[in-house]
Amino acid sequence: MKFVDIPIRVNDIVVDAGWWNIIRTAGMVLSNLVSGAIGAGAIQRTTFSFVNNQATPAPIVGLVFDSAKYSSSIVEMEIHRKSSGSEVRERTELVGVFAAGAWALSQGISNANSGITFTVEPGGQVNYQSTNQLGVVEVQQMTFRTTTMGAEGG
Repeated sequence: MKFVDIPIRVNDIVVDAGWWNIIRTAGMVLSNLVSGAIGAGAIQRTTFSFVNNQATPAPIVGLVFDSAKYSSSIVEMEIHRKSSGSEVRERTELVGVFAAGAWALSQGISNANSGITFTVEPGGQVNYQSTNQLGVVEVQQMTFRTTTMGAEGG
């Protein structure tokens, strides 16, 4: 539910609606500020469990760029892989840019190498491949969120 969906209240014998309408208005202002800061179509924090030793590109469910809403996106991501043999946490950033009718993807600076590589399909679906983590696999998870920018319609 959005603040703008909350109807304006009116006073009656039991209720003084003034305070409620002030909260509604403040919420609408805050909502607009946050949405402007992260951009149209931005993806909120999402967690995805992936497959160990994924040899062919597989979709990251929930991570699809939308050229109808924006022309670039930054994906903040943390990857956590843990097995009985090793553990790694990688913090990285992906940048997607829509140009010439397709999405291009690049990976920014990273603190570690988790063995995950990324590609993007022309329509915006981001895919991953993963190396084989030896031992009994306990955690194979990535958490991400996006901010977006650019002209609507790419």
